[in-house]
Amino acid sequence: MTDPSQCMVLAGLAAMIGAETIVESGTYKGAATRALAEANPKARVWTADLVEYPEVADLPPNTRFYHGDFMDMLTAIQQPINFAYIDASGADNKQTRLRLTHSIAVADRLSPGGIICWDDRSEEHTSELQSPCKSRMPS
Repeated sequence: MTDPSQCMVLAGLAAMIGAETIVESGTYKGAATRALAEANPKARVWTADLVEYPEVADLPPNTRFYHGDFMDMLTAIQQPINFAYIDASGADNKQTRLRLTHSIAVADRLSPGGIICWDDRSEEHTSELQSPCKSRMPS
């Protein structure tokens, strides 16, 4: 679960860049989703999780919860992605590969000036991802 201070930072980063399309992998109970949506009311926040917890039933109206695979959700998004939060818990090899797959898919669609943030990542298995946040610099 993303703690409140992390939620504030994520929401602030998305607002700072004027994100219009936000994606999240790993909704859990929706704390980060809610913070992102409330701080960015003009943005569309897409979030996916394999488990649907009751708390996601009352997410803000600019949120789209996808009960299923994140990669399937991405196919429904036509716009460039401005901000992504990859929050898949677990440090085992399977979860690490999943986060890397999600990260690569998002990076391919990230707008100039877009940001990807990660949580629950394993340093041992993700040496390519040196920082918890990456940005695509505008050209």
